[in-house]
Amino acid sequence: MEKEGFQTVSLSEVIDFVRQGTALPLNPVLLVFDDGYRSVISRVLPLLEKYDAKALVSVIGARAQGVADGCDTSQEYMDWKELAEAVTGGRIELQSHSAQLHVYRSRKGLQRLADETQEAYTSMLVADVRLMDRWACKAGVPVLKAFAYPYGFVEPLADAVLRGQGYEATMTSEPHVNRLSRDPNCLYRMGRFNRSGLVDTETVIGWLTE
Repeated sequence: MEKEGFQTVSLSEVIDFVRQGTALPLNPVLLVFDDGYRSVISRVLPLLEKYDAKALVSVIGARAQGVADGCDTSQEYMDWKELAEAVTGGRIELQSHSAQLHVYRSRKGLQRLADETQEAYTSMLVADVRLMDRWACKAGVPVLKAFAYPYGFVEPLADAVLRGQGYEATMTSEPHVNRLSRDPNCLYRMGRFNRSGLVDTETVIGWLTE
């Protein structure tokens, strides 16, 4: 992608561009890997080093903590020790993918239940946010104040709650290019393109240049 003028950046650099006025390359690209699979260490990190690139990993707290949630028992997720090792070189940053809300039962991710009051929903989400903070803090692992919505389910009230808890950015799964400005609002509900192993680089370049 460098040949086409694109350069990977960290989420911290994106946030600093918006909030602090620091510089970014002309065509910045943020690579995001969800869930925190061990393949980040075995496959992604070597490629980042080879191409002098950066990436962001969305961490499911329960998986890193080894807490069973009944939704995935593959045991293919990095624990906190492995996540600490992954960020050591400075090529990878971490953001929250929730502590225990990456589930698909009566509540799908962060969706608000039909009969749930605003107060009850806020209390639920704040508890999850604080649990994630406690787990990461106890493990000594730096997790940015940024959040990727599980399954891409966006709840309007969640944005307000996350902002109130000091979160500086949120991400959806909506496929669109993000237009950055000095307005912090542009950091919320950022879109992302989902590239599967069947999508070639030429197609990705087309997404980014539409």
